[in-house]
Amino acid sequence: MRRFGILALVVAVLVAPVPGPAVAAAAPVTSAAGLAVRTVRAVTARSRTDVLVELDARTGAPFSVAVLDRRTGRSYGYRDGVAFETASVVKVALAAALLLRGNVTAAQRRLMAAMIRSSDNDATRALWDVLGGASGVTALMAPFGLTGTVFGASGSWGLTTTTAADQVRLLDAVVDPAGPLGPAGSAELLGLMSTVDSDQDWGVSAAASTVDTVALKNGWLARSTENGRWIVNSVGRITGPSTDLVVAVLSHGNATMAAGVDLVESIARLSRGGA
Repeated sequence: MRRFGILALVVAVLVAPVPGPAVAAAAPVTSAAGLAVRTVRAVTARSRTDVLVELDARTGAPFSVAVLDRRTGRSYGYRDGVAFETASVVKVALAAALLLRGNVTAAQRRLMAAMIRSSDNDATRALWDVLGGASGVTALMAPFGLTGTVFGASGSWGLTTTTAADQVRLLDAVVDPAGPLGPAGSAELLGLMSTVDSDQDWGVSAAASTVDTVALKNGWLARSTENGRWIVNSVGRITGPSTDLVVAVLSHGNATMAAGVDLVESIARLSRGGA
């Protein structure tokens, strides 16, 4: 899925600042959400943050983002230590916990595939129980070094709370063949995240070029405690001939799911140049 989001931004790569003066803003653009935001070329870490602050003020939907360039080790974060509810992006952690636990049966592998590719909630509930619920998952995830994630907050796997920084930390470990999952586990989970159902190919994938490969997992949920406003999240990895980025975008309070997708994709595009 490719779409124009809330911002039409021409930016330098977040994690590799390009020196030079800022370029004047172009004419306003209006998204499907009805928000007019200036086109901006961001060339320093400060100006990129200013863009996000402006977007934050205009949307009224709190968000956070974390980006890691795995080639250089450079990273960028905006409110990346603030806790957000995961919705279905927690399914990456659950798959990682299952693979780390080992002795995965054929039936469990089918459940894991449905959980990641189709975001199947029945499969997720079954694996949540296999893993021992919140306490079991928490123990299994210890090797990943998460510091801001609480599994099963409010008694539900989908209301796990996390930070963008933790999601990038998790993905960086998942994709590393020398990480906790080893080369086979890493390849298996990335394979599932690279083949999600076509109607779930949005979010982080908006930042990919035509020569890139994307592995991702999205989450979305209309939250009753926020008067039906939407949690919309996307986490994933973008790789290409000169690219290896891990990106996490978390948001809540979106008026509709479509508005949340537009917001998340606009922010995801800030992980690279281009709009």
